[in-house]
Amino acid sequence: MTQKPLQPCLGRGRTIAGWVYLLFHVVILPVFLNLYVLFAQYTPDEVTVNVVYYALGAAFVLTVLLPLLRRDFDILLDSLGRTLALLVAAYFLNNILSVAALLAMEFLPLTENPNQEAIVAMTMTDFRPMFGLTVFLAPLVEESLFRGVVFGSLYRKSRLLAYVGSVGLFCVYHIWQFAAAYGDPALLLYAVQYLPVSIALCWLYERTGSVWSPIFLHMLLNGLSVMTINSLS
Repeated sequence: MTQKPLQPCLGRGRTIAGWVYLLFHVVILPVFLNLYVLFAQYTPDEVTVNVVYYALGAAFVLTVLLPLLRRDFDILLDSLGRTLALLVAAYFLNNILSVAALLAMEFLPLTENPNQEAIVAMTMTDFRPMFGLTVFLAPLVEESLFRGVVFGSLYRKSRLLAYVGSVGLFCVYHIWQFAAAYGDPALLLYAVQYLPVSIALCWLYERTGSVWSPIFLHMLLNGLSVMTINSLS
């Protein structure tokens, strides 16, 4: 199976805007929303806050990063069979790496991932909005930013830097708020749990050349996860 070279298409202005929004999305917006929840007279539930959070991200992606999505959708259609084969390969790559990550976690002084606990609690409370959030909004926003912007822009400089930057930021993104909220830096060790999926998503993006490939894989994995949670509730 011949590998097609990744061809990042975002211009300098949109790339800079993507990095700026990434900082806003990862750090500034979560802090603002948490402060709002603490001090507002009307206190929205956690699911609503997360829907607003990702809806803002989707608005940015569908405006500023639209050229990336449009160009990459054409790439997806041009090699649909090959993309599906690589998506299946990436799915199994994630599963294999996840086993290795679970074994590694056995040697770390950890109990339960607080991010996973929060997702389980919200899914059991409000399944439908959580399904829409985790299966559609989150993959679109996260893959456009962490793969389309981060991996794509760093790939121009170095393939290794692209993997390290995209994987590292994606893993820390999922757990840093809990480490900060609980004042426990050891919680950052849970980032190990996100290494497999992040590596698989980067691998898939690099080999298909379309950001829609990791978006669809991310949707599939999140969909299976929330459906499993719902079946146990």
